[in-house]
Amino acid sequence: MLNLHLRERWQRLQISSGDWGVMLLLSVMVGLCVWGAIWTANPKSGCIRLGRGSSGPISCDPDVIAGEAMQIVLLGLLFAAPLLYILGRLLVEFVRPLNSRP
Repeated sequence: MLNLHLRERWQRLQISSGDWGVMLLLSVMVGLCVWGAIWTANPKSGCIRLGRGSSGPISCDPDVIAGEAMQIVLLGLLFAAPLLYILGRLLVEFVRPLNSRP
């Protein structure tokens, strides 16, 4: 049977609670951006208000609505980039060969 020493590999990562907190915060921000983009792209009335709060013009143009949703997706990518970097570094460290084999 293939013995991958998963427990030893996981212990070698030594992920601190601060690292878990940062990854959780970035994941929540990415999730909120995705939810916001979906909510913006599918308005109930077919129109969205451009601007903050109750100010700004109302737009019913699908291209403008898609552009607003794309801006939120790009903001989500700004949060996803460091998260993917952290996860990639952890994956590289996880698959690196163990120095000592029992």
